[in-house]
Amino acid sequence: MDTGNNQTENAPPTKSDDYLWDGSGEPDPEIQRLEALLGKFRHDRPAPVFPEIVCDRRWTFFPWRMRLFPALAATTAAVVAIAGLTFLMYGRKPAPTAAVAGWDVSRVAGTPRIGRKAISGRDGTSRLGIGQMLETDRQSRASLLADEIGQI
Repeated sequence: MDTGNNQTENAPPTKSDDYLWDGSGEPDPEIQRLEALLGKFRHDRPAPVFPEIVCDRRWTFFPWRMRLFPALAATTAAVVAIAGLTFLMYGRKPAPTAAVAGWDVSRVAGTPRIGRKAISGRDGTSRLGIGQMLETDRQSRASLLADEIGQI
């Protein structure tokens, strides 16, 4: 099997690259020629002293913001949940019938209904608003009282 390596496995390397790293070993003539050409660009002065880099104080509030985000998210979720529950609880209740235009309905017999609400109880009266439907079955009867017309 050909591994792409033309050297035999047991043969030692013919050249050592120690000269490139630490200057020991046998120098390569090509490397010596490059060193001679580039030698005039060699840096021989000491390294400059740079001022110490001090972090700005503006980054210290960033972790504070990151701690604030979960608290704001939890508060927002709680407010949305409370608003949703309030809407579900009170949003479906019918409007008060006292101020609604319509007729007074009294139960005469059985259980008449206005929409889904059955007219029952001690006094057996309710208010039939505009657009609502009064339902009676064979056993139910209701009496209507209109302000300008009278009893129906």
